[in-house]
Amino acid sequence: MGYRNVTEEIVLMNVDKVISDIGCCNCESCKTDVITYALNRLPPRYVSSSKGELISEIEAHIYQNATDTIFALTEGAVLVKANPKHK
Repeated sequence: MGYRNVTEEIVLMNVDKVISDIGCCNCESCKTDVITYALNRLPPRYVSSSKGELISEIEAHIYQNATDTIFALTEGAVLVKANPKHK
């Protein structure tokens, strides 16, 4: 048993699609910036559970927080696309 931030899991599950949809660079630096941007704007949701319970928690939160998560990722991708820090 351990603890996990369900918000982080949901962000990680959606970041590639949002980056692709926006046309943002998907290098590690830009992707990390988008993830960081989103996580700093979303409330953490920690759970303490086994792996099977964690999957159930993630699925439940996906539907509750999908709009906020996609919005935060989209904002981050737009900003990173306009101001990439990579070389």
